[in-house]
Amino acid sequence: MITGRVNAVVTTGIYCRDGCPASPLPGNLRTYPLDAAAEAAGFRPCLRCRPEQRAQPASWDVPSLVADALDRICAGALDVGTEAGLARSCGVSPRHLRRLFAEHVGATPTQIAIARRAHFARRLIDETDLPVAQLAYAAGFGSVRSMNETMRRIFGFTPSDLRVRRSQPRREIADGGLSLTVPLPSHAEPAFLHPAAALLIDGVEAVESGTYLRTIVLAGNPGVIRLSLVEPALIAVEAHLPRFDRLIDLVVEVRRFFCPARSEVAWTPAEERAKRRLREELGLEGARQRVASVARRHGRTLAVPLLGLTMLSPDDDDWCSAASRGR
Repeated sequence: MITGRVNAVVTTGIYCRDGCPASPLPGNLRTYPLDAAAEAAGFRPCLRCRPEQRAQPASWDVPSLVADALDRICAGALDVGTEAGLARSCGVSPRHLRRLFAEHVGATPTQIAIARRAHFARRLIDETDLPVAQLAYAAGFGSVRSMNETMRRIFGFTPSDLRVRRSQPRREIADGGLSLTVPLPSHAEPAFLHPAAALLIDGVEAVESGTYLRTIVLAGNPGVIRLSLVEPALIAVEAHLPRFDRLIDLVVEVRRFFCPARSEVAWTPAEERAKRRLREELGLEGARQRVASVARRHGRTLAVPLLGLTMLSPDDDDWCSAASRGR
């Protein structure tokens, strides 16, 4: 994904994170606020320190409007929209937004979005055995050809070349399950899931031995994910899906789920608001009964249970309606 400040070496065409073992002459260094900006200037990430593997920053050291636009891009705004639409959502013209990005970031919004997809594709290459043909769509590219061209430009290798070079041993894809690690911008506490265990949606989510199981719909496909905190800022994701399209969207949802500012543990903002309001109005036991009732009435039953879960969560409109009736 998109990470923070990097140091580019003009004599090698490589950019590195702080602390890289490489020691270029200070006069040959250029500093860029984001790795995507270094890539837009023609530099490739270092193969030793792997700067593109860092977590997305918790905050951006840029003006608030640019930071808001970066957050929207990292949430996938340009995967389904355009720069013009992004500029409108930020309240400025496309030309002004590009000018601000050129001044404070060093890359256009579109270049940031492309780098985001490429970095996620590199993670999938390293950590999974997904066929290269599926990687493009899992990472948000529109075609295999566009992914190949982008990866060659950014990393200097095609996806097939990068797969041959990979050395990470922890890869798994079996029985419909795919394992992936997701870095978090800030630490999550081991007790994060305790509130979730108190107000679970029966059949939709479960907490087992420090792991969270949840039915989801990704790219129109129902499935189940298992989330485990393996390090304070690293989540292990096990996805059981019939297809692995748009996995890049799943990473956004996982990071949102582990946001430390949440008052209720929930997968969507609407579900979170409903749980919070029902707990406030009805107490814990009353909230449990109302949540179970809403799930039975509006949740969709899975054709085949997955990891012990049997249904999909109601839609956001159903949760909003349930919260309003809880008053």
